Amino acid sequence: MGYFAIAFVVFASYYFISSITAWHRLRHFKGPFLASFSYLWVARTTLSGRAYKIYHENSHKYGGPFVRIGPDLLITDNAEMIRRMNSARSPYRRDGWYDAFRTNPYSCAMVSSTDEEHHSYLKTRTAPGYSGKEIPSMESDLAGQLDNFKRYIRTKYLSTDKDTKPVDLGTALHYYVMDVITKVGLGQEWGCLASDSDVDSFIRAFNQASPFMMLCCDVPWIRRLLANNFMLRLIGPKDTDRTGFGKMMSVTKKIVEHRFQPDVEQQNDMLVSCFALIRRRGSFMRHGLSKMQCDAELPVVVIAGSDTSASIIKATMLYIMTTPRVYQRLQTEVDKAIEARRVSSPITQPEARQLSYLQAVIYEGIRMQPPSQIFLTKRAPPEGDTALGYRIPGGTGIAWNLLSILQDKEMFGEDAYLFRPERWLDIDVEKRQEMERHVELIFGYGRYMCSGKQVAMLHLQKVYVELLREFDFQLVYPKSAWTEYQYNGFVIKDMWVRITDRQAETN
Repeated sequence: MGYFAIAFVVFASYYFISSITAWHRLRHFKGPFLASFSYLWVARTTLSGRAYKIYHENSHKYGGPFVRIGPDLLITDNAEMIRRMNSARSPYRRDGWYDAFRTNPYSCAMVSSTDEEHHSYLKTRTAPGYSGKEIPSMESDLAGQLDNFKRYIRTKYLSTDKDTKPVDLGTALHYYVMDVITKVGLGQEWGCLASDSDVDSFIRAFNQASPFMMLCCDVPWIRRLLANNFMLRLIGPKDTDRTGFGKMMSVTKKIVEHRFQPDVEQQNDMLVSCFALIRRRGSFMRHGLSKMQCDAELPVVVIAGSDTSASIIKATMLYIMTTPRVYQRLQTEVDKAIEARRVSSPITQPEARQLSYLQAVIYEGIRMQPPSQIFLTKRAPPEGDTALGYRIPGGTGIAWNLLSILQDKEMFGEDAYLFRPERWLDIDVEKRQEMERHVELIFGYGRYMCSGKQVAMLHLQKVYVELLREFDFQLVYPKSAWTEYQYNGFVIKDMWVRITDRQAETN
């Protein structure tokens, strides 16, 4: 009993002293009291499923460009601070937060690399593929999957006056995006639309793992305990798994094995940031990535692309359906462009860019609900920094408060909380560009910019036009439009809609 008492006193003393030390270091920053000496506040917020709303609320509650959310962690809603931390010559570096995204104990993907030289090495060699420059078939592959999605709706979920067939649009759109990513990258869609199912339970497994993954990211001691090579080998996904992420690793590993065979002909199709993997001898391989590096990179691309893209499309479709003014105006713009033969089938990116209201809807949809609200933490240089009138001690982590940035009233107006695409119209070019720069922070900035930004935007230019030109969408349960949780990205389901054929209605 005496030894136990001594151990308890030692532990309590250590905890008390370390808590006081942690509190003192960032005492001049406001934030929740618990967060000043413990990561329990962050852990609770992460597991709540509504972290993005909580951080947004705390930004308003405490004011200022920084809010303290952990003993050694700040969060900022200042766009210029974000650009400062991510600029090419910034002394800020990637925080250990990124370590939790590792899925391969033997090699580190670009998204999880905290070694700046290694990250730059991977970014340089993957950029030509991620940007889509080396995928001449990319636009036609996207168009083909859109045709498959429309066929999926027509054959299984098209309602008429006599027969209503509700569909969970949240789930259906995720199936569609999974097929897009795997088709553009692997050369063969995953098959979710064809089977009307979550093939190999990949989406379900990712959604189930997301709370745990984000807890590892956001809480340093959990990350150090679990996000390491030993634990990855012990409990991480394996290419022998029959379902989930391990199955994805198995499929991509076999593809890489094949592409590295000496008799495989080289072709101009490779890995695209959020949308592609590698077919034949692709961009990754031509630019010097090893087989092991490809094994680590490719599964992560599917995660990043499927979850983020699906979230944007789901949210924007919900806002369109619940705002009749926007729905009618967008559909009218599309119809008039088709009648004037300014839009082909499927629509091309140059044609889409000429539709001003479509562009407004795209940017407003992203602004209202970014694809994810993750920290993307950067760490202050050892000597510290002075920014926005505050002294930031060396080694302090600074996370992004993306929703607050995108709903900044000074930038977007007093009704920044409201979905109103018209705010993008009838403003001068300079203001429009400034607003676009704000919204495009969802893709990162500077040396950490998502290389697949152009590919992602290409996808958004097509999907709304192709759906609204042929179908009408109506919420089945407008009082409960969807079920939504936010961890890594957004888990959106129970978005039940009734879809009808516009041509049949006209006739």
